[in-house]
Amino acid sequence: LPEFDLHAPMMSLGLAFRSNEETIPAKTPYLVVPEEAQAKVEEAVAWPIDGLRVGLVWSGNPKFSRDRFRSLHLDELRRLLDVEGAHFYSLQMDPGRSQLRTMQMDAAALHVTDLTPYIADLADTAALMENLDLVITVDTAVAHLAGALNKPVWTLLPSAPDWRWML
Repeated sequence: LPEFDLHAPMMSLGLAFRSNEETIPAKTPYLVVPEEAQAKVEEAVAWPIDGLRVGLVWSGNPKFSRDRFRSLHLDELRRLLDVEGAHFYSLQMDPGRSQLRTMQMDAAALHVTDLTPYIADLADTAALMENLDLVITVDTAVAHLAGALNKPVWTLLPSAPDWRWML
């Protein structure tokens, strides 16, 4: 490396700059859904008129070294799925998506509509999210995409969350 005066790991800069919620500029949304993706979703999905529309992601990439601390099994969300007046939509990609098929009850009995046949990329995911009232997800790209779109999101964190969540 060339000569330098100071070295700070990138993940330490928040502390060095004394960052907090008031000092982090956040103009949201800072991503917009491409018109093509939105048109594709509007043509393909019939959304209910009444009730709360909630997107779900319960599992991340199992190859991630700390995945066991973030991913759930769909069965752990059964009580949530019984909330009256709520319509649940799976944004869960494989391998977690297969849990919809292997659960003792089928997806219809779980009150979960699988939207993944309409997802080819994150633009499609964003277009689907535009039609949701809330996204509930483990710490995956979906949580960050919801934030970038300024969609309400509940992120399910491990009992010892990463410092970046400001907890």
